[in-house]
Amino acid sequence: MATAAQLTANQANAQHSTGPKTDAGKASSSQNATTHGLTSKYTIVLPGQEEDFAKLSESLTGAFQPEGAYEELLFKQILHAAWNMERCRKAEFDLQAAVAGPGTDILTVQANYAQLKLIALYHSRAERSMAQAARELRRVQTEAFYRTESGLPADLPPLMETQSVVKQLVAERLRRSQANLTEIRAALEAPPPQAPPQPPHAAAAPAPRPAPVVVAKPPSPAAAIVNALTRFAAEPRTRSSSPPA
Repeated sequence: MATAAQLTANQANAQHSTGPKTDAGKASSSQNATTHGLTSKYTIVLPGQEEDFAKLSESLTGAFQPEGAYEELLFKQILHAAWNMERCRKAEFDLQAAVAGPGTDILTVQANYAQLKLIALYHSRAERSMAQAARELRRVQTEAFYRTESGLPADLPPLMETQSVVKQLVAERLRRSQANLTEIRAALEAPPPQAPPQPPHAAAAPAPRPAPVVVAKPPSPAAAIVNALTRFAAEPRTRSSSPPA
């Protein structure tokens, strides 16, 4: 709980920072949410802090570049947490100005431990919330980029984990391809099959040798003459022995 001195100091500070007073300034301040695509309706922005909140919103928008309703929701959580961290730092600064002298550090005053612990608790919560939302936003944006680069259908559910599923499918297909290649390589490198050995009694008999071919030689000239004379002598004599007239 804030002390009386703190309340007095906060009220005094509020008198020096009451936000825009002119109609143009108020109109410009009311359009901060529209300008940055966000709303501070559920974010505590004290009078006079509109410009700081707008700068933080613009800076974080350029860093995260949210697209779509879900990314916008995550970004609002990031912005809310980041702004709460700024509020914690300002609260610590205001506490230093309210209860400590110019040369005294509030970290060394035991009476301030409870308030400093509360500020540190709020800061720690905001820091964890911001880290969690940023991690989820990074995952969603990485998934969207992976879908675009992989040429996946655009009508898939935006929160579907396609990256991990596709990686599992690719790994399974690669494993099957490697198994098929291993089988083919083993079949090519295997020795040719051999006929089983046969027992001695079942040995095949040697094939019979073919008979030699005898080619008749033509008779010699002398033998031909002898054969002709022999046939002539054996023929009957039909001619007369008397000489022609």
